[in-house]
Amino acid sequence: MEQHGYRILDLETYYRKDIYRRFTQVARSSVSITHRIDVTDLVEHSHRSGTKFYINFLYLLCGLSDVLDGAIARLTGTTSRLGESLDAIADTVFIAAWIILFLPTIIVGKWIWICVGLIALVKVVNIVSGFIMHNTFVSKHTYANKATGLLLFLLPVVIKVDFLTIPYLLLTCLTAAFAAIQEGHLIRSER
Repeated sequence: MEQHGYRILDLETYYRKDIYRRFTQVARSSVSITHRIDVTDLVEHSHRSGTKFYINFLYLLCGLSDVLDGAIARLTGTTSRLGESLDAIADTVFIAAWIILFLPTIIVGKWIWICVGLIALVKVVNIVSGFIMHNTFVSKHTYANKATGLLLFLLPVVIKVDFLTIPYLLLTCLTAAFAAIQEGHLIRSER
C-alpha cells in the first residue's frame, strides 16, 4: 500500500522483522553527530614555538573541558562521582601540560620553581590524606581551584605583555597555594 509516496510495510510479513524489532525495541540505537575541527592554526603555532602538537591540543582540550564540564553537568542534572573523578584527572593533565609547555619558556628566578614544588607537595599531601581518611580519591572543586585553573589557562596570553608576567605569576602562585591549603582543610575537616 502506498501513502504519500512511501510504501507502508506489513511488519508481520516483512522479511527483516526480527532485525527491525531488535533495533526498535531491544537494542535501541542512537544518532551520533561529528564535526570537523580545523587545527591548522594550532599546528602552525606548534611549529613556530617548537612545542609538540599533541601537548598543545591536550592543553586546550583540558582547559576547555575544565571550564565546560561541570557547568554542563549541573545544568543538565547529570553530576556524578565519576564525573568529579574525571574532572580531577583532566585537571592533573592540564597542569602537567602547562608545566611542560609554558613554565620552561618563562624566564624567572628560582622562586617560581620553589612555589610550584611547594604547591605540588601540598596537593600530594591532600591526595594521600584524603585517601587515608576516606579510602577513596578525594578532590574538592572549590572556587579557588577554578580560579587557579583560569589563571593558568590565560597565562600564555598574559605573558606576551612583559610587565605583567611577574605580577601575574605571583597572583597565580598565591591563588594556587590558597586553593591547595583550602582543599586540604576541607578534606581533613570532612568526616
